[in-house]
Amino acid sequence: MTVNKMLAEFANTLNHRIESAKTCVDDASAFLAANQEIELLMTEQWPQLADALEAADLVAEDRASLQAMMAAIAELHTLARARLVWANDFEDYMRGALTRR
Repeated sequence: MTVNKMLAEFANTLNHRIESAKTCVDDASAFLAANQEIELLMTEQWPQLADALEAADLVAEDRASLQAMMAAIAELHTLARARLVWANDFEDYMRGALTRR
């Protein structure tokens, strides 16, 4: 299998899993499961792909694919972080409302 094909398959799978995770940010257990799938993909497939990429000459399309994957991961991180901040703020609000009584 060529490096380009490996990268395309990995990117497709990763993007699918990221999109799946984004749909369940509000459901902690489903979000955890989706993130574990992403982690498993990264653990099992990324090292081999990274070695192949290192040995190959990257073309602009490959670089764009890698940048798109990094952007998708960053977006997922931002969504998860925003949800966490919201939950913490809500908890603080509720705690404050209960102590004012």
